[in-house]
Amino acid sequence: MAMAAISMFAMVALPIFTDYVVRARLSDDIGRVGSLKLQIVEYHLLNGRLPESNADVGLPPEMAAPGQYLAMFYIDSEPVPGTIKLVFDSITGIPALGQDNELWFQPSEVNQRIVWDCTGGTLLNKFRPANCRGSDEG
Repeated sequence: MAMAAISMFAMVALPIFTDYVVRARLSDDIGRVGSLKLQIVEYHLLNGRLPESNADVGLPPEMAAPGQYLAMFYIDSEPVPGTIKLVFDSITGIPALGQDNELWFQPSEVNQRIVWDCTGGTLLNKFRPANCRGSDEG
């Protein structure tokens, strides 16, 4: 009986713990986009529009990521100008991510301020920070 209870606990707890570990590994790298967000807001203030690429804000086309698990990050014009796309290393960094490894920060102007939505991209909700999860809890 005790063995069955331990087995059931392990079946439930292990996936939850694994998802938590992945989120913890990604969180430091996700936090690094703060300075890039500031550059985008500054560009918007000076030019009256959002940048469409890294070149608009004076950065190289594809930036090697400063974080431990980011493969690269860049500014894109899709789905909206100023979108920051983070691509995580799913091969050597965190294999559990598989091919679903992009997290997008999309800017929009609300009451003359830039606000960020991070529910876009292919990264599964279970690996996203809580404020970046969409309605599907997958």
